[in-house]
Amino acid sequence: MRTEIVRAMIVVLVCSCSAGSSGGGAAGGAKTGYSGAAAFSSPFSKPSTQAFGANGRNYGQSYAERKAQLDAILSATTVAGCGFSLTLPNMGPPDCYGPNINLGGTHPDGSGQSSLPGGDTGLWNSTDGTGGDACSAAELNGLIEQYASYAQLTNLVGASLNCYERNSDLGLPAAGSTTTLDSSHLTAWGFTKGTTTLSATAATVTASSANGNSIYTYNVTGTFTLATMAGTEAYPVHTVVQYLSDGTIEKVVTAYEIYNASAQAFNCRDMNIGPAPDGMMGMGPPPDGMMGPPHPPDGMMGPPPDGFLGPPPDGMGPPMPHAAETGVLLAGRITYNIASDRMTLELDHAEYCGSSGALDSSYAVSRSTGGTHGWAGNFNHGQFSFDPMTLDGNYAYAWQAGAMDGASRVFNVSIATDHAVQTGTSYFGFGKSVDDTTAPIGTIQGMVCNWAGPGGAIQHQDHLSTAKPYVQSQTMTRGDAGQWTVASEKITYAVVNSCNYSSSFAAFNYSSQMGGMTNDRPASSTSTSNFNLLPIATLRSSGFTVPSEASFP
Repeated sequence: MRTEIVRAMIVVLVCSCSAGSSGGGAAGGAKTGYSGAAAFSSPFSKPSTQAFGANGRNYGQSYAERKAQLDAILSATTVAGCGFSLTLPNMGPPDCYGPNINLGGTHPDGSGQSSLPGGDTGLWNSTDGTGGDACSAAELNGLIEQYASYAQLTNLVGASLNCYERNSDLGLPAAGSTTTLDSSHLTAWGFTKGTTTLSATAATVTASSANGNSIYTYNVTGTFTLATMAGTEAYPVHTVVQYLSDGTIEKVVTAYEIYNASAQAFNCRDMNIGPAPDGMMGMGPPPDGMMGPPHPPDGMMGPPPDGFLGPPPDGMGPPMPHAAETGVLLAGRITYNIASDRMTLELDHAEYCGSSGALDSSYAVSRSTGGTHGWAGNFNHGQFSFDPMTLDGNYAYAWQAGAMDGASRVFNVSIATDHAVQTGTSYFGFGKSVDDTTAPIGTIQGMVCNWAGPGGAIQHQDHLSTAKPYVQSQTMTRGDAGQWTVASEKITYAVVNSCNYSSSFAAFNYSSQMGGMTNDRPASSTSTSNFNLLPIATLRSSGFTVPSEASFP
């Protein structure tokens, strides 16, 4: 069992714009000063009881499970009902997405490499070999669920304080005033439920107004202990929750900073430390949190689940101009706009150097890459628009390994239900850097088929200059058990700049280090082409659009 002590600031703002009834918990929110609808999950989620694999990897929680947790606290009529139990899921990456690739023969774009690192090769196999879902469903589920879990954690802390206020002698404050929990109240509010413990050292609730709407702000500092797949871990936390009601739509913002002092981020280390026995740019011998014996499934960030370092890519791009730092600061913000049958959601999450300062005064996640405390790695951005009950809708998700990486990896997904049959269409390709404002983040620009190989994209100043007008695609159907089955797909390509395998370089071959995958072309193959991608024009004409940004307040 691995136990880590983490300093954290978690911020949750809840703007519930609905004093009347707008479904999804709006009416209840107006009565309680909080919103039970501030929950979300991956569109490919399954009940949390469905764990699989030797490493215990699971699917996180469904939307219904998360909403039920919040509703139970907000409907409690005693202080005893304000507690909750939560286990962070182990969202290890699927084996079908971006595996390490062995190169053989003569690469047509250059020489000097015998392998490609994982994370940049897209959908390499049709399905996740562990869980059996379509690869795009398994990968996107793992990416989203980790940050949905952080959002649920912060919302539960805020809801718990709201519950205590309403059921103790304090009560929610009147407009223009603040209630402060003294030591006796903090003790009474603290709880242990299962393996989850909340011990607060400071907590306030403030009531204010804006444009005639009431705003509640919940502010908590303390220590939070929860269960992970590896055991029990403790995190000092700071949480803030704001709630506003105006009668038409609910709005929620969940923001957090979590500092893991024992972790190491590649881009936050001094690159002049000197050569290391593991040969990884002077990272030093283990244990440095990075380079010790491989820890499946990503072999990079310590034995999963550490709950805080995420699926690859883990920021292992070109070195950043940061001073040497210890620890990693994880920061995120999730913004929800909730109407009766539609949720618009925006997600940002990234890893930073230093121990604080990633969130600005409005709790937005900084995209600054300069100085000691700038963004270092693993920036994730999502813009979603969907029915919160069926999860039908459009999802655009982008992530970038490091601030100097130059491009993002992008999923565009559309889900719809017709006559009780739920189908999904996914597209994968590369997009502009997350700090490029010339196009919405989450817009696919094309397919980069040779990102890290000889003569590939990372050797060009404009990494998207080698992008070709194609995307990978899968269409899927959801079965009764929740598994997403591939109906059709176009995912194969050659790991060369042109994307297309030509008979003129028949001596070139490539295959995953696991072997036997859909996109492998082993040395024994006699095919003259392994190209089967979708023209990007088909995506453009499909009607898919990147959902609009969620607003607050």
